Amino acid sequence: MPMAVGFLELLEARTSGVMFTVNPQDIKLETLLITANWGLGISIVEGTFPLDHFIVSRNNPNRILHKKISEKNYYFITNKDEIIKNSLPEDIKKEPCLLDDEIKALAKAGLLLERYFKRPQDIEWVIDTKGSLYILQSRPLVISNKVLEERPLPEIKQKYEVITEDKGFVAHGGIALGPVFLLQSLKDLDEFPEGAVLVARRDSSHFVKVMPKAAAILTDIGSPTSHMATLCREFRVPTIVGMKNITKLVKPGEVITVDADDNCIYRGRVEELLKFQAVSQLNLADTKEFRLLRKILHLVSPLNLVDPLIKDFRPEACKTFHDILRFCHEKAVQELVNVGKDAKNLLDRHVTKKLKLAIPAGILVIDLDGGLTSESQSKDEITLENIECLPFKAVLRGMLTPGVWQTEAVKMDFKDFISSMIKTPAISPHYIGENIAVISTYYLNLSLRFGYHFNILDTYSSPNTRENHIYFRFLGGATDMAKRSRRIQLIKKILSYYDFNVTTKGDLLISRITNLPLKEIETLLEMIGRLIGFTRQLDVFMENDLSIERAFEGFISGNYRLNIRRKNVSQ
Repeated sequence: MPMAVGFLELLEARTSGVMFTVNPQDIKLETLLITANWGLGISIVEGTFPLDHFIVSRNNPNRILHKKISEKNYYFITNKDEIIKNSLPEDIKKEPCLLDDEIKALAKAGLLLERYFKRPQDIEWVIDTKGSLYILQSRPLVISNKVLEERPLPEIKQKYEVITEDKGFVAHGGIALGPVFLLQSLKDLDEFPEGAVLVARRDSSHFVKVMPKAAAILTDIGSPTSHMATLCREFRVPTIVGMKNITKLVKPGEVITVDADDNCIYRGRVEELLKFQAVSQLNLADTKEFRLLRKILHLVSPLNLVDPLIKDFRPEACKTFHDILRFCHEKAVQELVNVGKDAKNLLDRHVTKKLKLAIPAGILVIDLDGGLTSESQSKDEITLENIECLPFKAVLRGMLTPGVWQTEAVKMDFKDFISSMIKTPAISPHYIGENIAVISTYYLNLSLRFGYHFNILDTYSSPNTRENHIYFRFLGGATDMAKRSRRIQLIKKILSYYDFNVTTKGDLLISRITNLPLKEIETLLEMIGRLIGFTRQLDVFMENDLSIERAFEGFISGNYRLNIRRKNVSQ
């Protein structure tokens, strides 16, 4: 609205106070300070009355290190339209006006605000007569720079153990301290603690759910231009990506100091850097220009359409220009993914070539540009040596791995036999019986039909990490739904092991991964090639849930010839 009248409720305060998230008297900056009195906070602001003082550790679990309980004689309360000064009852004059649990709750709230604003805070608060905590105001705390003369980096590196230096790419600068939270799977994000350093194999937009709590984020694989990096800058979380092996260099729970300004990770607490961080940050957020830019940026930069697999990924959910671009990009990719289903039209318009392999894959190749060698252009049949498409070569290497492609007849029981006869596939290429590979130098759209199941793979794999992606979809099978679902769970388990984002429904699986370096994406494509061959007829053998774990262990270890009991009716 162009004009409005704002109303603020005057709380019926039991206790009021001020909290400094860094105790100005603590030269090590390891504690926070809380001052409090009964009633409204006027007595605290004016500084004319005795107060209770509490010094609390900034480290979890925020131990109360010192209490100074004063004899408090007066307090302020509201009385209709005015604030009046009353004498305190004798029985509470010398009593602390905060319980221990309330002190710790205040400390946690203050440190959460500090992490959000990325600098120490001066906070006014109230606890009402029902015991509820209200934050009235939070503003930057000005700390004297007497605690810091300079930032002597060479001396710091000699004094403290450097875990890694100048590795990876800084997505967002800053200095942070916290215990390591080593992420094994996205499910672990639900257990992420306040103030920890998130260390993960790959970056992921799903990290947004813990960014308000994270002290910093470090990844082995990632790009400073990824969606996650953009979100880290939005939340101002110190972040370094693409560090290659940071997950191997740190241990869960150990405290580390992250200097994302100078791209250096230290083991333990580096006092000099933390002091520098506390006193050196400019408060740009209070400037008129910054506020104007933030208003504009709010309509441009935030990404709400993070995951294309959720139901809210639709035009109506777009709130920013970033959302619109993300939606258009994703739908364009999906159209490329679906091109394999329109193979008949492709065959009408393009020169196709049969691919001769050592396995009976039956693949027709359509070269858009640069996917085949120049000498193969005049041939009707090509071999692996004629392929120039980088992602296609990687997939084929996987499919041709010894032992992956089982060629012997698979036996199935009568129930599976009947299921395969009456099964109607939910999707199918128009050109039944042919498998289509649409290729260029860096692009592959592969549509494979083997019996009653389908694989669709869409990938762009190039030296430009920001553009790289893999989309893999699997559907169907010849057996009953229980066995097909177990195979889907197996594929999900394998792809999740390799950090894919996976969703399943019945015998349908959709997975994707993005922003990978070329070497890493080729490794994953080779794995998908092995997965296609390995799981081709595996649903027949998935008799119980133990089969899932057994097949998973076999695939990961390279044991593709599983000794699984077979049935009596030949396929």
